[in-house]
Amino acid sequence: MAEPILVAEGIDKTYQSRDGELRALREISFQVSTGEFVSLVGPSGCGKTTLLRILGGLLEAEKGVVRIDGQVLTEPRQEIGFIFQNPTLMPWRTVLKNVTLPLEIRGANGDAQKNRALQLLDLVGLLGFENSYPHELSGGMQQRVAIARALVYEPSILLMDEPFGSLDAITRNQMNLELLRIWRATRKTIVMVTHTIQEAVFLADRVLVMSARPGHIRATIPVDLPRPRDTDLFYNEEFAALHHRVRAMISPG
Repeated sequence: MAEPILVAEGIDKTYQSRDGELRALREISFQVSTGEFVSLVGPSGCGKTTLLRILGGLLEAEKGVVRIDGQVLTEPRQEIGFIFQNPTLMPWRTVLKNVTLPLEIRGANGDAQKNRALQLLDLVGLLGFENSYPHELSGGMQQRVAIARALVYEPSILLMDEPFGSLDAITRNQMNLELLRIWRATRKTIVMVTHTIQEAVFLADRVLVMSARPGHIRATIPVDLPRPRDTDLFYNEEFAALHHRVRAMISPG
């Protein structure tokens, strides 16, 4: 296995509520290797999004540390790209201008940056739509723009929080295939939160199953299915067995 690029050690998180303390995460530890695709699943409210935000430096843990390439993470870093459930595109900016926004914020807005954005739009299948506006695109196309935007400053890690959750089933399957294609082309390290077991197993090298709150890693399930993958895999006996195993860990008994 490749060297770990992301390490979580003993992560705890507690929130203050009107009813007192609410422990969201308990002693979470795991590693993700360079270029690995890891899916994160668990029951609703188990702290998946909280954990992802801690991994991205957007939220501070009470206990434990996150290390990126061996260095303790204390704030968001350029090596980490974040993709949310909603594309959060600026409606008044064109597709191209949405993709280049992170570069503009960093003070880079020249021809090289524009060319980089166009290359990424080509990668996600949107070359030719660079002058379109978000409202002119489908939901799946908008999420492709968000993926290109997250890749534009060349992060080594992508953290994805239910990125296709608002899409219909057919579009979601298409986006899963697109994501695998992009992952093969870029070899980014991906940690993706999803509520869909089929999606988790189809995409990942490993599935991490979280318990009910306070969330901790209940099981790590390797997905030893051949790549490249397509949706015919859904009818494979090994796929069905992995799907059943993950479901059983989420809903024991």
